[in-house]
Amino acid sequence: MGNYLIYGTGPTAFLAYNVLALKHNVVGFIGPVSENGAASELAASPVYRDIMEIPAATLAQTEAIIVAANNKKAARRISKRLAGRVGQLRLETVYDRGYLQEAALLRQAANNYIYLANLGEWRKPRFRSINERAVEFGFLFKWLPRLAATETLEVLDVGSGLSALPQVMANCGYNVTAIDNIKDYWRGASFNRHYHILKDDITSPHISRQFDVITCISVIEHIPDHPKAVSQMFRLLKPGGHLIITCPYNEQLYVKNIYKHPQAGYGKKAGYVCQIFSRREIVAWVSENHGELIAQEYYEIFTGELWTFGKRLYPPRNAAKEGKHHLTCLLLKKP
Repeated sequence: MGNYLIYGTGPTAFLAYNVLALKHNVVGFIGPVSENGAASELAASPVYRDIMEIPAATLAQTEAIIVAANNKKAARRISKRLAGRVGQLRLETVYDRGYLQEAALLRQAANNYIYLANLGEWRKPRFRSINERAVEFGFLFKWLPRLAATETLEVLDVGSGLSALPQVMANCGYNVTAIDNIKDYWRGASFNRHYHILKDDITSPHISRQFDVITCISVIEHIPDHPKAVSQMFRLLKPGGHLIITCPYNEQLYVKNIYKHPQAGYGKKAGYVCQIFSRREIVAWVSENHGELIAQEYYEIFTGELWTFGKRLYPPRNAAKEGKHHLTCLLLKKP
C-alpha cells in the first residue's frame, strides 16, 4: 500500500481516486478547487494549488503523482511540465477510456459492498449491548455547539476506525477530517462505510493544517506513546482551539494495559493495549503542551473497581472525582 498524489481535481481525478483508494493511500490532490471537482466530494483529502505547497514530509513518502487528464495529449503536456519539478517522483498518467470504465465498475462494486455490509449489520448488529459511546458522544455534542463562534468549525477526528461519528458531525454542518492508523491498529483490514478516513498516525502525522477542534473518542488509551499523540494533537490545533478526549480513568492509578489483568472482563486476546489513565497523565498532557483543562466529567461504567471489571451498569452513572469511576471526558484548550 503506497502513498499517491493526484494531479487534477476534476471528474477524471475523482475516478482515478476511486481506483487508487481501494489499494493505496491518496494523500492529496494538486490543482484548482472547483465546485464540481474531486475536491468538493473528497473534502477530507487535502488540495494543494501547487506542488510547492505540499509539505516536504508528504513528498518524501509519496511513491508517484498520478496525472489525471481528459485526453492523452493533455496528460502528456502536463507530465512534461511537471517533469522538472518533482525530482525523483514517478509520474503516471490517467486518460484512457478503459481505465475510466474500470473506475466506474469499481465504484458500483463498492456501492454494492456497502449495501450488503449495511444489510448484514442490521440483521446481525456488531454491538449486542449498550456501551459507553452514548456517554462519550453526549459530552462531545454538549460542547461542540458551544465551541462554534462562526458558521463553520474545522474538526479533526482522530482514530475514527469503523465509527459513524465523523459522518454524524458532518451532518451537523461541521467540516470534518477523519484519520486513523489503519496499518498498526486495524492490521490493514479496515473500511469505514460511513466516511472517508485518511490513513495517518497521530504520533507522526502527515496532515499539517490546523483545526478548531480535535476529537479523540476512546482512542488515546490504545496508543502506547500517548504523550507524543497528545503533543501532536495540540500542534494541529489552531491557537485557542479545543481538544476533546475520552478514555478509561482512575484518579489515583495508571494501568499500562488493563487487558492483561487477570480480572479483565474482556480484551485479553486484543492485539493492542488498553491503558487506564490517572490524574498524573492529565496534568502532564496539559502542562507539557501549555494547555488548559476546561472541563472534566467522570462516569461509573462497571460494577468492579477498574475498567472492564465486573458487569456493565445500566444506565452509566455520573460520578465524583473522589468516588468510584471508570471513564473520564475531557475538554482541553490550546492557548
